[in-house]
Amino acid sequence: MATTLMTVVAADDMCAVFDPNELPDDCPGVLKRFLGLSTCDGSGIWTAPSTDELGRLTFLKGFGISRDDFVACLSFMRSGYVQSLSKLVLTFDILGGYARLDAHVEDVQARAARREADELKRRQNPHNRFDDVDELFEWRVASVLNPPPEEWDIISRASGETFWWWRRKRATEGT
Repeated sequence: MATTLMTVVAADDMCAVFDPNELPDDCPGVLKRFLGLSTCDGSGIWTAPSTDELGRLTFLKGFGISRDDFVACLSFMRSGYVQSLSKLVLTFDILGGYARLDAHVEDVQARAARREADELKRRQNPHNRFDDVDELFEWRVASVLNPPPEEWDIISRASGETFWWWRRKRATEGT
């Protein structure tokens, strides 16, 4: 089968050349329309995609999309690779959106929320004075053979077999 490459002129007057057969099945419909790959629904309202005198597609130029940003879209559709998520989202928004990118963004946001929650838990329950960045506790190292008074809790090993970090909640002002 002969390969027909497509050439698109971008806003920066650079060209992107690619094989449309390598586009995934879930390529956004609006992008397919701009590439001239979608068929009209019979209403006759769609026209052929805009091209220049050399037959190169010009929709990127019209939307102000650079070659690099378009190539990033092609790369994401083919491989899932993301260099700059914010630029990719902006470019796909201009090109009609992309469900797979939306799912990727949701996954990134969920992972960030989990990391934030884990960090908050770690900050609220530090295991030594170095992790207590909010200074929520008073700390001391003591032996299990000679522990501090009862209001202190043993938390984690500090050194060797007998020295441990002990902590107690700092008294808040006014209490």
